[in-house]
Amino acid sequence: MRCPPADLSVGALIDFLDAWSVRAENVTFLPEGDGAHHWIVHDRKGRRWVATVDDLGVKPWLGSDGDTTFAGLLAAYRTAALLRHHAGLSFVVAPEPTATGEVAVRLGPQYALSLCAYVDGVPGRWGEAWPDATLCSVGALLAEIHSVTAPGDVAAPPPFVLHDRHVLEAALADVHRPWGTGPFSEDVRRALERHRARVTDWLDTMDRSVPGVERSRPVLTHGEPHPGNFIRPGEGLALVDWDTVALGHPERDLWMLDNGSGSAWATYEALSGRTVDRAVVRLYRLAWVLNDLASYLKLVRGPHDGGADARHAATTVQQLLTEDEPSPYGPTNS
Repeated sequence: MRCPPADLSVGALIDFLDAWSVRAENVTFLPEGDGAHHWIVHDRKGRRWVATVDDLGVKPWLGSDGDTTFAGLLAAYRTAALLRHHAGLSFVVAPEPTATGEVAVRLGPQYALSLCAYVDGVPGRWGEAWPDATLCSVGALLAEIHSVTAPGDVAAPPPFVLHDRHVLEAALADVHRPWGTGPFSEDVRRALERHRARVTDWLDTMDRSVPGVERSRPVLTHGEPHPGNFIRPGEGLALVDWDTVALGHPERDLWMLDNGSGSAWATYEALSGRTVDRAVVRLYRLAWVLNDLASYLKLVRGPHDGGADARHAATTVQQLLTEDEPSPYGPTNS
């Protein structure tokens, strides 16, 4: 998120860090990501951490209420810890355990706090054009993740699920009347009105295509291995943001490697023994677009101010409606 939560003070955050026996010397808000707030923490021993406060109200893939969402978040973060500490995947940036061994603590009904060691390196950005050699390294990392046996409590959602589809359908049905809920609502409504047929066609494509997809043996997937979730410390790669980990088709991750060259997929196929299904890739890409569209429409259709988060949501909706298929690692020829 690009703004800190108004109902959580820095002082309260510092107090909650006691669960990890971390005594904060300096705390700086980090305006990055969606669905969570981040701070860089310098402690009194000279160490650096990233404190993450997940908003339990904006993670429909984890649960339908605060309690089930928190349970899903714990399962996801425990899985990341398993990958790093038990499966030996050192590139996984997993939450640190508290003094009592838990990976996150509840901060009232809306928030949960986790803490990761700070990774010193160059963060990636969505849409950044990475060279084929780096993308092949990502393909190799995904082959390792997909080979790990998932713990029993990891999420196993239906494939291609559209979270908040009702929000998207309600917006489409209401697109001919003024919304007037905030400074960005009318621009977004007009854009959706212009591209209503395109969005309707996307939904129809999902409804027609998903029933015919062959069900494969699910693997453990990260869910969002795009450049924004990688840090490059020196020569290697570090993968962050594990709240989307779940069982699924390998293509749930692999669609993001499609820059048109096919090199990363070839690396993955050689290491995993699996064949990338291009039709499934396209469906996961489309599901991503529709889920993002619904998520950001939910924000700008509701009461909002002119802050950075609402502005980002409005801009992203406009991009999703007008751009070609998204390619996290640069142009795609597919």
